[in-house]
Amino acid sequence: MYSENKLDMYEKKRMNNSIVCNNWRKIIALSLQRRNQYSFLIVLMGLLEFGNIPRNKIGFFCNDPKLSFKFTGDTVSVAVLLTVTAVMPGLVMWVIECASHTTNSYDTETNSNNSRLKQVWFWYSHYTIGIITLAVGCNVMKIVIGEPRPHFFHTCQPLEARNCTNEYIETYTCTNMEDSNWFIADSSKSFPSSHSSLSVYTSIFIVCYLQQRMTDKTLLMKPWLQFLVSMWTVLCSLSRIADNRHHWWDVLAGLVIGSIMSILIVIFPCRVFRLERKNLSAKQVKSDFSGNDQVICFDDKNYQSKKKLVNSTNKIDIPEGRELCDITVSWKE
Repeated sequence: MYSENKLDMYEKKRMNNSIVCNNWRKIIALSLQRRNQYSFLIVLMGLLEFGNIPRNKIGFFCNDPKLSFKFTGDTVSVAVLLTVTAVMPGLVMWVIECASHTTNSYDTETNSNNSRLKQVWFWYSHYTIGIITLAVGCNVMKIVIGEPRPHFFHTCQPLEARNCTNEYIETYTCTNMEDSNWFIADSSKSFPSSHSSLSVYTSIFIVCYLQQRMTDKTLLMKPWLQFLVSMWTVLCSLSRIADNRHHWWDVLAGLVIGSIMSILIVIFPCRVFRLERKNLSAKQVKSDFSGNDQVICFDDKNYQSKKKLVNSTNKIDIPEGRELCDITVSWKE
């Protein structure tokens, strides 16, 4: 009897090790696949931003007041935008998971990745793929449309606009020799606003995460955090209009595009941040709980019966309302 139990324990241990190895192989394969996706999108982003790709240029009317503003700088720079976009979601998810959920919340009985770190990385990886895809899409639209920014005349200084009155100029040549070629080319990439698009994507993602995963132990902590995250989008969007970097319709289009992308990422890949219980079959549950010549009875819903515990030699009546954890039965009895 002892040797048989020892062999059974060894067999279970070997099967568990095999399952762990298979899980790690799947995780490594998924990481490599996502790394390739990251690399492709980042390379494409660099080519669109800095490569010599033919760009479309929309013409302009001479002395157009909407294009006659001066460039005064960025309230929210590109470096600040990218830093907040990359750091804030991962930091918020890690802090909330540590503060609101215990380590056994990610056990094998839930549809999770069996650990806090893997689960946070699962959500963050989908977030990263979405944000890079969104940035690439916005850059493609900027190149295809080629709309002048509000400070177009001040930055480009088109030669054709010097001696014209109210004509429409279809093709033009920039004469600005002080600024870089990238900045001059950027003056004709106004639609849509990448700042508003990326900021609203981040805000909606974090707001939905807080709503689903943050506990309601504190009365106003959750809505206040969601409000502060939403203010990030308001700051980025309004600053682009105040800095004369975008027209109001550019900002509106960026908000719509970023909102749609974020909602799709939250609903489909991230499954609205829900860790649902796995549906185990009756055979799986019986195999986990049966042993030592004991058979645990289950009802139609796969729950443990609180009334019957059948032994090969003994029959024990369980009083109504008692839990199985309160009953210990030795196989020797």
